[in-house]
Amino acid sequence: MQVDGQTLPENAEVNVQNDGYDVIYMGEPADAGAPARHVIRTKHHDDDRPAPIRIAELFVHMQPHKRVLRGILEQCLSTPHSHDDVFAHIEELSAKHRSVYSPENFCDLLAKSGALKKVTEEGEDYPEGDPEPRTVVIDGVEYLEPVELPELYYIATPDGANALKDNESTSPMEELFDKEFNYRPIYLKLLEMCAAEEGSTMPQLDAAIINDPLVQEPRYYATRFISNLETVGAVSWEPGWHITDIGLKGIELLASGSSAVEEG
Repeated sequence: MQVDGQTLPENAEVNVQNDGYDVIYMGEPADAGAPARHVIRTKHHDDDRPAPIRIAELFVHMQPHKRVLRGILEQCLSTPHSHDDVFAHIEELSAKHRSVYSPENFCDLLAKSGALKKVTEEGEDYPEGDPEPRTVVIDGVEYLEPVELPELYYIATPDGANALKDNESTSPMEELFDKEFNYRPIYLKLLEMCAAEEGSTMPQLDAAIINDPLVQEPRYYATRFISNLETVGAVSWEPGWHITDIGLKGIELLASGSSAVEEG
């Protein structure tokens, strides 16, 4: 596959959106928590829509990473924070999540949507591009001296603060899927089986996931995941395990999240 004239390897993972934040990354090994390696950033498309619309769309596209987006905005809500502090906070928030997004990518996405602003330590607009060199005179001779960029800080915009209010309600099911991020494919498979008209039995559910690499170490069985789903109201015993209306919403949530990053 080629993008912007560059050939990507077969294991490249691609997340392409035509609304101002096209990003492409190299696929990583399957180990959970492996850091993603940035390969190419494509040219960004102009997006003149109002910031609230862009921000709302970003939260929809990045539903699996909603907790991280909220965490960044909460940290930068009232005072500017240095990029080192913000990046460290993002690493903590996403420590258990295998993600193709780096801390810089999360901040760039929020900044391009209008939820986050790049500023200096004093809260002034961060300069775009390289600063002009300044002229210094030494022994009557003028020299051009390079000017270093100030340290980068981030602060949430008023639209970003409003987005926090709009996205503050998180259902128990969303909290479960966020906490168990790496097992989202298992939950999706089990929910889809429980959505069958006749439901599913525990032996059937166990058989469906018993050889899945995600449940080998530590060793987990379907009972663990079904118990979690029952606790949040996504499945019920009738007899047989059947999906509920909440569970149907869970399928939509998990399916949209699993397609957020498509393999090239």
